[in-house]
Amino acid sequence: MKIKLFFQNLSKCLLLILSIFFTVQSFAAPPENRIDGPIGKGRCVISNLIREEYCQKLRKLALETNCINHNEYDSLVKYHSTPMCDRDYRLVSWCPCDINKINSDFNFDLDNSDIK
Repeated sequence: MKIKLFFQNLSKCLLLILSIFFTVQSFAAPPENRIDGPIGKGRCVISNLIREEYCQKLRKLALETNCINHNEYDSLVKYHSTPMCDRDYRLVSWCPCDINKINSDFNFDLDNSDIK
């Protein structure tokens, strides 16, 4: 009788631990690196207005809110980019920061853009 009660309590405990583990993992940022390279010109039109200091704050906030993981944070620093997270703290995109620090491939002329 005591053995049966022991196994019932053990199974309840294991089920609780597993459910807590999977709940925490479901809210964490994915472990892989979703940042596969710098963004091409034109995707983030307003990005040349974002200064590097503000990008650092956005990257730090995205890391703290689990929008990105440490690997993605390092990639964003490498590419001088900032993450764009939605209000549920999911990574939607990333955009280049201070345009003067990025390759000349990212030259974007706002005067000739479709946005007026």
